[in-house]
Amino acid sequence: MIPYSGNHKVPIFPLVVYGLIALNVYVFAQELATPDRDAFFGAFAAIPYDITHNIVLAPPSPPFPALTILTSMFVHGSLLHIVFNMLFLFVFGPDIEYLCGHVRFLLLYLVCGIAAALAEAGRAGYRVAILHSSAMGLNVYRRLGFAPICITGSSLWSAE
Repeated sequence: MIPYSGNHKVPIFPLVVYGLIALNVYVFAQELATPDRDAFFGAFAAIPYDITHNIVLAPPSPPFPALTILTSMFVHGSLLHIVFNMLFLFVFGPDIEYLCGHVRFLLLYLVCGIAAALAEAGRAGYRVAILHSSAMGLNVYRRLGFAPICITGSSLWSAE
């Protein structure tokens, strides 16, 4: 069964989590409203070849190809893609935001997204699945001073 909430409430309002969810949903709505979804993806998705060869596309694409690394973190390929990404952000994000704080959680989110895009760009255009939230994210969590403790499928986070 897919979880839709945690077992406890965090003592802070997860402002960054809700802000990221709202931003992702807004970008997805813009994606659905555009008449040419391929052009939308071409403009805002991180295309490894364009990044590694510094190819600038026509507006509305960012003026520097490397900026698509940031814009691509908010582009989703399908309804299921955004629903499950936002579900897991909604379920697990507040606990991590509580432990990290608002600013460090936002930095963690951005660093993990940038690391995933760079890892894919480093593959020189090969399509690979990057589990950035778990594989790279755990390394970042440890560097921020948190150690994951996994117990029967649920995650608890404690300071080291």
